[in-house]
Amino acid sequence: MKLLLRRIHLTLALISAIFLLTLSISGALLLYAKDIQRTLFPDQWTISPPPTTINVEQLIATIEQQHAVNVSLITLPKDPSAPWQFRLASGTYMNVDPQTQSVIHQYDYYSTFYGFLMAFHRWLAIDNVNKPLKVFMSIASLCLVVQLILGFYLWFKPKKPLKRLKVRWQAKAKTKYAQLHNVTGVIVLLPLVLIAISGMAFHWSVPIQTLLNGLFVGEIQTLQKHTVNETNSNRLQINQAVVNAQKVFPDASLYRIYIPSEQTEPIRLRYTQPAEAHGNSWLWAHPSTGETIEHFDASRANWVTQVWNFRYPFHVGEFIGWPIKLLWLVISLTPIFFVVTGFYLYFSRKPSNQKSTQKQTRQDNLQTLK
Repeated sequence: MKLLLRRIHLTLALISAIFLLTLSISGALLLYAKDIQRTLFPDQWTISPPPTTINVEQLIATIEQQHAVNVSLITLPKDPSAPWQFRLASGTYMNVDPQTQSVIHQYDYYSTFYGFLMAFHRWLAIDNVNKPLKVFMSIASLCLVVQLILGFYLWFKPKKPLKRLKVRWQAKAKTKYAQLHNVTGVIVLLPLVLIAISGMAFHWSVPIQTLLNGLFVGEIQTLQKHTVNETNSNRLQINQAVVNAQKVFPDASLYRIYIPSEQTEPIRLRYTQPAEAHGNSWLWAHPSTGETIEHFDASRANWVTQVWNFRYPFHVGEFIGWPIKLLWLVISLTPIFFVVTGFYLYFSRKPSNQKSTQKQTRQDNLQTLK
């Protein structure tokens, strides 16, 4: 049984090694990709902090008039010295200084340092439309989860496992690396498994949701699609919608503005509540009047919904503060260590016939001594 599990452990490593290396390296870089991007190109990703009040409707009208393309999405950064990110209906992205109402950078999202790394991390940046390798990245993450659990079982199964939770630094290289391989796997087991599962949740959302619904009491609350019966006027009341939303979410910060693309769509506003690590609270407003249609406060959702919403900040280490992100950086690099040490241990092993010969030699020596 032990031999079989070891072979499964090795086989999964051989199958997923290349994908795990790319996931590990790109994931580690993604943790600080936006900071690196901003450091390398400060003129494209830095602005003077804007005033507290911005006329969003006027800002949208100016951008649409200058570029003759409708704006579909606006992302507001947490950092006031970062530009607002506009996505146009054509798919082009723009960094906009809301104070001067000027475009400081126009780009394809996946051509940026962060965008390319994200595409590489999720689907190896091959074919952004169909993403054929997306499933293989999730399969590699699943293989990592199985390998970690198998490795933990192989360590825990023999007697007195805690006594083996140590590294003899003066031992031979093979013994030392084997101990490091096992001890590191035990230490990072839980966070690395959860990081891998939270990453798989972006591709296999339905199975992971089903798993969460089975583990916790209650079900994940899904957002209902809202429509308006009246025909939208040419002038969207976004400013009024934001004002009304502040009455519903007085302490929340506006994260995104989704602008209607069809006549029956409402204005959608996405907020981050103080109790949230990421913006998952929503408000729907009538496009012609700005009146609130309905809202969803994610901070008051049931436990399983909050666990589901926490998958993104957990996966990227954006909670508590910089110590977690630094810890996540170290953990995200451990698959590289496992692949390297695992293959070293495999290729440095002695052939079975040599082992049997050495065993027989030891037995002959014992017989001679007797």
